[in-house]
Order: sequence, then C-alpha cells, then structure tokens
Amino acid sequence: MNGNKNSIAIIGANLYGCLTAAKISIKFPKKKIIIYDAGSKILQSFESIKLEKYLLNNGFHAIEVPRAIELVNFLKNKIKVKIKSFSNIRKKVIENHYLNENDSLINYPKNLRKFYKKKKIKTKFYSSFLKNISPSFKKSMFKVAKRYNTDFKNVAHFFIPWFFPKEYVFISPDEGEIFRNHVRSGKIISSFAIPASGRVESLRKNFTHFFKKKRNIHLALNTGIYAENNKLKTIDNKNKKKNDLKAEKTFVCLPPFF
Repeated sequence: MNGNKNSIAIIGANLYGCLTAAKISIKFPKKKIIIYDAGSKILQSFESIKLEKYLLNNGFHAIEVPRAIELVNFLKNKIKVKIKSFSNIRKKVIENHYLNENDSLINYPKNLRKFYKKKKIKTKFYSSFLKNISPSFKKSMFKVAKRYNTDFKNVAHFFIPWFFPKEYVFISPDEGEIFRNHVRSGKIISSFAIPASGRVESLRKNFTHFFKKKRNIHLALNTGIYAENNKLKTIDNKNKKKNDLKAEKTFVCLPPFF
C-alpha cells in the first residue's frame, strides 16, 4: 500500500502480529512499525480467566516441538521468554471411553471397534473416513460438530483423523498434517513448550518490554480498521476520528474469516 516509505503497518496485535512486528524491527531497524488493534491490549486473546482464586489459560495454548523449534528459540533468545516443556500426551474420549490418541484399533474396546468398517485406510478424502464408520458413530460426530459449525465440512479437520485409530491415515501436503502423522505413527516424539509461568498471558510482558527497547515499534490500540473506496482507513474507538492508513507495506495478521 502506498504511503510513508519508511513505515510498516501491522493489523492485529495477536501473537502473529507481535511476532511479525518483532521480526521486521530486527531486520529493518530504521523502519517505523505501527501495530493497529481494536482492543486495548496486545495479545488480548491470551487473557487469563479466573476460576475462584485461580488464573487459568483460556483454552489450550502451547507450541509443538520439534515442529516449531525455530519459534521457541526466537521467543527464548529475542523476546527473552523463559520456556518450559512437557510431554505431548494426547487423549480422546469416545462414548465415555478414555483412549490414547495414537491407539491401534486392536486396542479399542470391543464395543467401539464395531464403529469402524475397515482395519485401516489411507486417503486424502474426508469422505472416505465417513464412508467407513457406522451410521451411529457418524450421527454422534455430526451432533458434536454442530457445536462449532452447522456445516460439517468446515470443521471436519477437528475430528478426522483424531477420533479414528492410528491405522486410519489422512494424507495431506499440509505441514501440520505431515508432522502429526509422524507423531501418530511414532516416528517423532513430540513435546509442548509454554511460558515458564504456565500462563500464555505472560507473553504480553515480554513483548511489551521488547517493543519499548526497539523504539521503532509503536502501538495504535483501540483503533479499528475498515475499508472504504478501496482504501484502508483507521478509526479511533474513543473519539471516532477517522484517517487514511498510510504505510509502505501493510501486513494483515488476522484469522482468514476477518
């Protein structure tokens, strides 16, 4: 986007946006970097929740290793985050049975084995998984899926191949799928990395300190972004003041559905 030649706009103060700003500030120390976000804090989605007297992560947040070892090293060495690791032990619940994520079909309880029509399959089609399970299991899966989306195909990746025996292999060129297939088959022993505090919210302190040291990173919080006449514009959420977003480059660091 045309604008100030020495400025870069980052839309979104989530982890993706903060990492993008940090990496650009290191590579281009003379560039002015502005992070825009409608929220009042960076990493707001990582905000802890309070249950009685305890502060807990709002959902599961961790980094898979060795899949994302470069990210872990960047957080440790550049953002100065203290990291701790723990084993990647995945479990699943099917019909009140508590199973290992990578269990073989032969290790499934007898009443669950009848859900699966074949001993093993290897396919790149979600439909092949659904064709090879019993109607009752498919009905149960679709019922749970509606909690997330009314169209199963939009959330199929939440269930396939995770609620299937490890002999049911989903083939995909996606880097994440390849990694997880290696974990399921035992080719890779995976672990999870998290901030030593245990709460991902603590990353805010590290990034805030890093941004202050860099000086070329500026935060434009409480600032919304919208498009008008093929131009990106900013709006201050407090005084509703609107301006054109002017930058040499603009990076949109938001989930695709935005």
